[in-house]
Amino acid sequence: MEILTEGTRLVRDAAAALLPIREFIERYNNFYYYNALDGHEEDEEGKELLARFANAVSLHQEVQEDIVDKIYLGEPSRIDEFKAAGRIDPQEALERLGEATKRHKLDELILSLQQTSRAG
Repeated sequence: MEILTEGTRLVRDAAAALLPIREFIERYNNFYYYNALDGHEEDEEGKELLARFANAVSLHQEVQEDIVDKIYLGEPSRIDEFKAAGRIDPQEALERLGEATKRHKLDELILSLQQTSRAG
């Protein structure tokens, strides 16, 4: 669960503006997909573990699909064109991160993950 804890801390730091959005996107590195949090590579034990941490998995799915996959970090003069195609700008990405952290009660989630890591 250490990797899940670290990824969740990264979301927290970005949402709190402790990490610039561009750096967050780079360091997050498609976290949800890279770590196969959808469970497609897991055996039954792995799927049970993911189910146990469904809130964290749900947070990362939302961050990946609704923020990382949609952010436009290119030329500012083209943002309107990309917004028309469904992309979001860095400011909206930060707002969405903040909303996601509130919905998923991020502080409680990190504490839970940390406790599980120590116990395991």
